Amino acid sequence: MSANIKEQVLHEIKDVEQALKTAEGLEKYLEDCLSVEYETYYNSEKGRHEYLGAKLLMAFGGPNVEVNTRYNTVFGNWWGDRMEMSYKDDENILWSYFEEVFEALR
Repeated sequence: MSANIKEQVLHEIKDVEQALKTAEGLEKYLEDCLSVEYETYYNSEKGRHEYLGAKLLMAFGGPNVEVNTRYNTVFGNWWGDRMEMSYKDDENILWSYFEEVFEALR
């Protein structure tokens, strides 16, 4: 595994955990987000999509770094090297934030 991927993933974990401490920190952290991809499933009883989580693309092009709110993980990959580690979000702040955004976009 590339040391660079490990460093990037560990750096992203530190950044996201620091950002979750305050609303201002979260807002500033999300300014660096390149894209958001929502994970959903179709609930046929309700006739609509239900939110499962979001994938945040935080770095692209060497290595790629993605934060997954569904599983509280940071994933990095580059040229076949991959690394995934969990970040701490005991109150599901990041997950809840994107759930609210998803609901507002309906």
